[in-house]
Amino acid sequence: MKISENPNYTFTDRLFKDKYVCVDCRKCFKRRVLSDFSEETVEKDPKCPDCGKITFWVEPKFRSPKSDNLKAWNSVKVLHDIGGLSFLSYGNPTIHFPETDKGLKDMLKEMRHCYEQTIRRYISSEYDEDNKLQVGYLLEMIKKIDQHLNSRRV
Repeated sequence: MKISENPNYTFTDRLFKDKYVCVDCRKCFKRRVLSDFSEETVEKDPKCPDCGKITFWVEPKFRSPKSDNLKAWNSVKVLHDIGGLSFLSYGNPTIHFPETDKGLKDMLKEMRHCYEQTIRRYISSEYDEDNKLQVGYLLEMIKKIDQHLNSRRV
């Protein structure tokens, strides 16, 4: 495989490394994908180099909070549990993670409102099978947000 055929190839003539986060260690690190240096295509779950637990992927613009900022890391964990962390910085150059329960509640309510507006747009547009899938995904996200808001009673 030529390097330019690799989906992780960027125009800056360097390999792009995926970014991962370990909430337990409050650490963000980069890791090359297996296909960059091997013929194998089956990726293993990325593990934290410190604790060995499975980490989760975040997009390249993600900027992690300082490791001693426990409340911001709690927000990162909640956003990951809901499933919205990977999409936050699409369209936003930076993300501010709330450091209070009220800030987190407000952020979740804003996300819920945006998801509802998106669902309305999908429903009002011309029918497409992809729209149905997206609406289902967004409804599931809203359900997770509601569960979190009700369980925390913030």
